[in-house]
Order: sequence, then C-alpha cells, then structure tokens
Amino acid sequence: MDNREQENDLSEENLLAALCYIPFLVLYVYLLKRPSLFIRWHSKQGVLMLGLVVVILSINQWVPRVGNLLFFLWLIALLVAMTQALVGRRWRIPLVGVFIPLPKV
Repeated sequence: MDNREQENDLSEENLLAALCYIPFLVLYVYLLKRPSLFIRWHSKQGVLMLGLVVVILSINQWVPRVGNLLFFLWLIALLVAMTQALVGRRWRIPLVGVFIPLPKV
C-alpha cells in the first residue's frame, strides 16, 4: 500500500469517527461500520452523547433555562469531539468519556 492509499484510508476512518457524533447517525456507525478501534471508541462515545441529549431534552421540558444551558454545553462538546475525530485524535468528553476506557495501543 503506497502513501496516498494510506492517507485515503486514514481520512475515511477520521470521517467515520466524526460521523459518530451526529445524533442517530451514530447508530449506523456503531452497529454496522466498526472496523477499527478508533472508530469503535468514537462510536461508543457518540452513543453516550445521544443518550445524554435525550436526557437534556427531557430536562428542557421541565426547566427550560437549565435545559437550554445544558444543550448549549452539549453542542459545544459535540463540535469539539467531532473536530478532534477529524484530526485523528481521541478526546474524552468531560463527564462522558470517563465511562469509556482508552484502548491500549
């Protein structure tokens, strides 16, 4: 495999890892496309973020100001995690990433 093919594989892997942070699209990646440890790790974190947004939206029904603040913080964490995945890094989302152990490489 030459260098150009390696770059294409890595960019595809990074793109799939970034897609793990889009709600409900993470389920496709988590259930069907898990070829590497990198994508699996990001998909697990994306599933936890999906569950967290469901909780945040239900809080928003009862306490709108708190729910809006939590949703804003969730969105910022989601965008940072997506950016880090595109770059090829594992970034533990505070309070969410602690539930997923880093794989030993």
